[in-house]
This record gives sequence, structure tokens and C-alpha cells, in this order.
Amino acid sequence: MYTCSKQFEGFPCCHRQPNHPGHCHFVHGYS
Repeated sequence: MYTCSKQFEGFPCCHRQPNHPGHCHFVHGYS
């Protein structure tokens, strides 16, 4: 499983955009 806090530390979109079309929204549990 990916960890935004580590793997995507340089991608604030992970934390700011829950509907982001990337894979980070899966990490946070968004559908």
C-alpha cells in the first residue's frame, strides 16, 4: 500500500484534493 506521507511527500494534491484522479485517494480510503 502506498503512503502519501512518505511516497508522495512532494505531492500536496494527495492531501488537498480527495477527489484527485490519482492513486492517493485510494490510500486515504476515498472511493
